[in-house]
Amino acid sequence: MKVMRKVVDRDTALIEDFYEYLMYERCFSTKTCTEYVKEVSHFIDYYNLIHMRDNSKLYSFELKDVEGYVEVKSRTSSNSSLRWVISLLVTLSKFLRSQNLRDDVIVYDFRPRVQYVKKDYIDKETIIRLINSPNEENPIGLRDKTILYLLYSTGMRVSELVSLKINMVNFAEKKIRILGKGDKERIVLFDDTTALLLKKYISEVKPKNYIFFNSKTQRPLTIYTIEYMVRKYAKQQDIDCTITPHSLRRCFASHLCEAGVGMEQIQELLGHSSVSTTEKYVIISKEFVINSARTIINKRKCI
Repeated sequence: MKVMRKVVDRDTALIEDFYEYLMYERCFSTKTCTEYVKEVSHFIDYYNLIHMRDNSKLYSFELKDVEGYVEVKSRTSSNSSLRWVISLLVTLSKFLRSQNLRDDVIVYDFRPRVQYVKKDYIDKETIIRLINSPNEENPIGLRDKTILYLLYSTGMRVSELVSLKINMVNFAEKKIRILGKGDKERIVLFDDTTALLLKKYISEVKPKNYIFFNSKTQRPLTIYTIEYMVRKYAKQQDIDCTITPHSLRRCFASHLCEAGVGMEQIQELLGHSSVSTTEKYVIISKEFVINSARTIINKRKCI
């Protein structure tokens, strides 16, 4: 516990010093400084998770750490966003060198990926197998299963899940009030099974503020902890395709579409400002396309 507290204190001090460096030496605006330190906080969470066993210090982060972080971000970010993240981490390395905490500056030759590549279709049976894999009879298993059910049954972003607080959940109406991108508020719905899991988890863990938190630091779980957890259970179930928390959001949309829910309704549940964005999320199976085509053809024969 003392070691973890020292790490947290050290990281907090570094973030505060970096903020002052951006504000007073680089003359960035308050908004830009805030965005930079927020992203650096995410990188620190990622770095500490990856290096939890070797106790490496953040100021010694290497190119491979930046590449790993960019790889994680690339699953949900555009090329322009990735360039910004890389520029930020290069700036961080310059700051650390200016403080004599490292000898070099990170150099990263970014090669843009092709945008909007359709992901492989993941059927409902595979997702059900994944979300049922944690053992809910132990505290960690119960927490993980509740998280997986919430991600799939609501379609919420993983960033929204880690920000969930108890007062956002309405068990009577089985809905959650979400504060999404751009501080836009929306309502997501959950089913009976998810409600039972969430009630059981809250009853046993008794969270005071954030629903999902690190028991050692009392801080909310990080996005990268959940990313690691999803990959772990996918590996346990021998699921050969890549599954991330974002995959569960895509599957939520795709499986609703196959069930006959309209794009406008799915758009509302996902919190998209444009239905065209929702359409890029939806991936339907070949069987669904064939069956839908047969239904239309058969209807035409009856005319």
